[in-house]
Amino acid sequence: MQENEQMNEVLDCPFEVDEVAAPPPAQEAEPMPKAEDTAATIETLTARVCELEQEIEARRTLSDRMTRECEEFEAYFPEVSLRTLPDSVWTQVRAGVPLAAAYALYERGLQNQKRAAEEQTARRDALSVGLPGAAQSNYFSPSQVRAMSRQEVRENYDRIFESMRHWQ
Repeated sequence: MQENEQMNEVLDCPFEVDEVAAPPPAQEAEPMPKAEDTAATIETLTARVCELEQEIEARRTLSDRMTRECEEFEAYFPEVSLRTLPDSVWTQVRAGVPLAAAYALYERGLQNQKRAAEEQTARRDALSVGLPGAAQSNYFSPSQVRAMSRQEVRENYDRIFESMRHWQ
């Protein structure tokens, strides 16, 4: 008790210390690993750190690429939102095709499909005899003129020229 009072005076403590806390019992130290085990562990950890650094660099490169490609896309196609792009475009981007190029290929494919449909319609129209009782038109449509050979254009030049006045 006298020891506690002395401690309070030395510490200038405003409250009384009832007991002096004893240090925790010492735990048994783990045996030191062998030098070979330590070296193997260090080598394994070093290899893993290298792998992780490479992965981080690859992700950073991919992120930089996507940022650059998104900016390029917005410059080429300002009216198109990235959210509206079809899955086929994103599939090509994942395969390594630049975003703007993938979208341009997609657009070109749509144009080719539209042109093919127009040509097919024009071929059907050319084969069609028209409605019963309807007079045949003396005018050519633009698709009919595009389908003509040079010889046919020469032979029908006047009718083609007259037809062009009615095209919109």
